[in-house]
Amino acid sequence: MIKVENSTHETKEQQWQARNSLNLLMNCDSIDLFELLWDSFKSMWHDNAIFKTNNLIESWHSHLKTVYLGRSRNHRVDRIIYILAEKVELDFRRDAYQIRHGIKPIWLSTKERTRKKLAYDLSEEDARNMVTINGNMIECKSFTTSTTYYLLSLQQYGPAEFTIVSCTCPDFNLSRIICKHMFLVNRINQIPIQTHALKYNPIAPIPPQQYIDRNTNQELQQLLSQALDRCYNHVTKKKSK
Repeated sequence: MIKVENSTHETKEQQWQARNSLNLLMNCDSIDLFELLWDSFKSMWHDNAIFKTNNLIESWHSHLKTVYLGRSRNHRVDRIIYILAEKVELDFRRDAYQIRHGIKPIWLSTKERTRKKLAYDLSEEDARNMVTINGNMIECKSFTTSTTYYLLSLQQYGPAEFTIVSCTCPDFNLSRIICKHMFLVNRINQIPIQTHALKYNPIAPIPPQQYIDRNTNQELQQLLSQALDRCYNHVTKKKSK
């Protein structure tokens, strides 16, 4: 519902900012923080749009009814819970396993495809010069600021097998979609990216290190990264219960 007259680019940018604001609201871990973010959200977007969308929930409900419930009229709560826990979750985990091992291609959003193109458009030499490996942490240079570096966290799932689970760049911390740096490391080092498993079965990644900036004045981004990680840890604990 957010639109800017005669400017498709600005419309997309504002819609992206609004989604990021909603992500922060959904994952905050305290009432005080929620109220603060909610006041900011209202003041920023109140005059820009009237929200009437349910973000494809109805579409997924239709998929659930068609694929998993079929023609059955038995919609008892216990049966729905059984289907979600024993069938739907299993399918998500199977998709994650197949993608991790290259059996099934990764589904990417439009923004993720754009980020992947930026990472793959670099020359081989430039791409390799941007990435440095240090144990289970990988340092990647910013695409826009030559003095800024971000750290990517890896998670081990086999004797010598790892997946990329997070990046300390603002893009990943705000949107939780695959960023340019993750695609670049995937390209250069052939390390798979934990995509569907991260989106549909969130886990607490290796505690993110402060990203390295050869300049200063990065405290705000560091605080934001820490706040988002606390939110995800809180959500993960609730799901484990």
